[in-house]
Amino acid sequence: MKKRINELGILLLAILFIGCPNPVTTTTNSATSTSDHIASTIVFSDGATVIKILGTWRYTNPVSGVGDGSVIYTSGNPDAATVDARTGEVTPIAEGTTIITATKAATATNAPVTAYYKVVIVKPVLPLLEITTDNNHPIEDTENWIKGNVVISDNGVQTDLGKLEIKGRGNSTWGMSKKPYSLKLDKKASVLGMESNKRWVILANYSDKTLLRTTFAFDLGLSVYNNLKWTPNSRMVEVVINSEYIGVYQVVEQIRIDKKRVDIDTDKEDFLMEVNARLDGKCNFKTTRGVCFSFNEPEEPDENKFNEIKEKLQEAEDAIYSDNFSDATDGYAKYIDVDSFIDWYLVNEFTKNNDASFYSSVYMYYKDSKIFMGPIWDFDISSGNINYNGCDNPENYWIKNAMWISRLFDDASFVEKVKTRWNEKRSILQDHIDEISDKAADLNLAASSNFQRWDILNTYVWPNRVVTGSYKGEVLEIVAWLNKRYAWMDNELNK
Repeated sequence: MKKRINELGILLLAILFIGCPNPVTTTTNSATSTSDHIASTIVFSDGATVIKILGTWRYTNPVSGVGDGSVIYTSGNPDAATVDARTGEVTPIAEGTTIITATKAATATNAPVTAYYKVVIVKPVLPLLEITTDNNHPIEDTENWIKGNVVISDNGVQTDLGKLEIKGRGNSTWGMSKKPYSLKLDKKASVLGMESNKRWVILANYSDKTLLRTTFAFDLGLSVYNNLKWTPNSRMVEVVINSEYIGVYQVVEQIRIDKKRVDIDTDKEDFLMEVNARLDGKCNFKTTRGVCFSFNEPEEPDENKFNEIKEKLQEAEDAIYSDNFSDATDGYAKYIDVDSFIDWYLVNEFTKNNDASFYSSVYMYYKDSKIFMGPIWDFDISSGNINYNGCDNPENYWIKNAMWISRLFDDASFVEKVKTRWNEKRSILQDHIDEISDKAADLNLAASSNFQRWDILNTYVWPNRVVTGSYKGEVLEIVAWLNKRYAWMDNELNK
């Protein structure tokens, strides 16, 4: 009977705790504490909630605090995870949640104290990417490469991709809680069926609570507006870094010079540039009309190469803004690949991609004596996931107002080609909008784990247009926004 009362007491304590808004600070002195005893504390270094992957490792949440009493650990739900009573080492058993209780005994000088934290055990439903840095070294910035190893598990098959270096990436995205990373493998490797390469990125899509905006845009470049010579492939994965589950990420082919990526030869006159208003590349310049370029490949050209590339871009800009710019022989069409400009425009205009208004992540490359637009990039604050610049509104043009693009629309021939391309692809574009709900359904379980790790569905994350409070609500919002955008553009382009 006494055992049963104790069990009920532990169960009641767990139930009361679950309703507590801040479990890690629920460190209370025993009721038997007297003024003759110093208060004890228990502090868990990993915080109030810890998410662990089923079947991969054991885990200990280090404790510190005041008081010299011994600590005893118990698990409120041993069916989900057990805990070693003395060491606090947690062993995941099954999907679920448990409350780990730590009780520090009283001593001659210190009062007893009890504290708690929650462990959530999840089972990955997407391929699992596990990165371990040497000596568990933290990844602290976007400049310094940290050495480590990477393993990927998919459908029960584990593939060791070997040694890598990893660093942070991004501008505003690096400042967010869930961070994106650049990966540099020691040897070329295929990742989940994508072409072998050393260079990859894993995108966090933290602000995009559908986790799908970049996937959607890349799909448009891959299978709808395919006059773009290369668009990055990607796969959705769940990621663990140094034994910490950090949620759903998107493994993406990084924009690099390669026969299977941006196929140019920089030993000749070819080059890859980014329109970048921040001018924070290693080498940058402005055109006479104020378009800001950063060198991508070559990243740091010598003076002759620098002037040669600058001259070619300026020559193209001068042609676009010349009096005879629409001349089929000597106008802008002599200097740019018009088809790639049109497809790049339609992807970015349709998604109303804020930064693509010749601000940043606008890539173009030179090959065969012409400038090509692409690859497309950076869509986490597109498709209505923004609350400024009018990009929250599914109506009105945005990219059409950008430098170079606005001038091209002064040419009736260019306008007609855009209209023709839109109408050629309008049906398959609608199909891709309709498929978003299916993709979200496939992602739903993994998204649930992601939003347990990052509890933001009820929280504004810059620059969210809406906060729906649920993954389903976020998906419904993007589909509704894109359908409105589709209707508006279809009407406008066919006037």
